[in-house]
Amino acid sequence: MATPNLGITEVLESQSNKVVTINEAIVALDNAGNASSDVDTAAGGTIAVAAAVFNRAVVLALTGAPAGAYNLEVPANERLFAVDNQSGQTATVQVTGGGGASVDVADGEQLLLHSDATDVKSYGGGSSGGGGGSSLADYGLYLPGVPVASQVLSRLLFAQAVDTSVNLAGSLAVSGVAATASTDFDLQKNGASIGTLNFAIGATTGTFTVASGQNFAIGDTFEVVAPAAPDATLADITITLQGTKP
Repeated sequence: MATPNLGITEVLESQSNKVVTINEAIVALDNAGNASSDVDTAAGGTIAVAAAVFNRAVVLALTGAPAGAYNLEVPANERLFAVDNQSGQTATVQVTGGGGASVDVADGEQLLLHSDATDVKSYGGGSSGGGGGSSLADYGLYLPGVPVASQVLSRLLFAQAVDTSVNLAGSLAVSGVAATASTDFDLQKNGASIGTLNFAIGATTGTFTVASGQNFAIGDTFEVVAPAAPDATLADITITLQGTKP
């Protein structure tokens, strides 16, 4: 028999050499509360963390160089653990098979997480590893009227470091007047495109598409640029950009 979460072998009543099993259990507990284990994420896609790794190391150090954002699946048992993401891409941490709540861990970020065998939740951390925790950072942008072709509608200058998640999770965009045709706005970081904001036909709520989490440093800019052929009716757009402060 083994314990339900860490899978540590239990001592049987009639077992001989109990000291061996007891000592192995003590070592397993020691590792589960203190050890670190590298997880190679180079393959990308969905990376499954083996139970032997998840249950014997409290820190999962994500290494490798995947081509884009990826999913990190942990076994379906209760566990308090930490993720140190040095993979260069955002990792979405979830329980095997998905379906439950997940947590995005941006490149360079360290987070303390908990799995209840269904959902993964965050209990803080920080990109710098300072242990002070991360807090939400919201920035409101208003783009009045109907956009002009290729117009830079808004530029946000960051006075503090802010990290955003894949697809700008938590951010919102609404318009006062619905779009007549599907319309894409270019989202830029320091003048380089990082994704789009789309308003579908007849929609007043926009959808963000940003392939990876972004790390905005002090002095970086976030711009919203109108398309070369703006929609004739889409107007009065309000955006709330949400991120976390390292």
